[in-house]
Amino acid sequence: MKINNIDDIYLFPAKFAANIDDNHCMIDCYVGDSKGNYDKIEKRKFERKILDNIDDPTYLFLGIIYGEGFMVFNIVDAIDYKNVFKKKWKELIM
Repeated sequence: MKINNIDDIYLFPAKFAANIDDNHCMIDCYVGDSKGNYDKIEKRKFERKILDNIDDPTYLFLGIIYGEGFMVFNIVDAIDYKNVFKKKWKELIM
């Protein structure tokens, strides 16, 4: 996919909360504004298969990239940022 104009990239810290059934799970994630001010945690429902390639869903980033004529959503393992989660987003992993 050729991307010409990216308008914004958002990364939301998140963690696996629970399996709802065989096909769905709940993920706790911070909800914030475009300046990175994360002020509340909300549960979001996702298809379980988005976690298929994640070894440890304790630390996750939900990523949204959008621009002219497109939007891409992705979820990635954020285990390498464990110390940042513990320091900046400790309420999320409690």
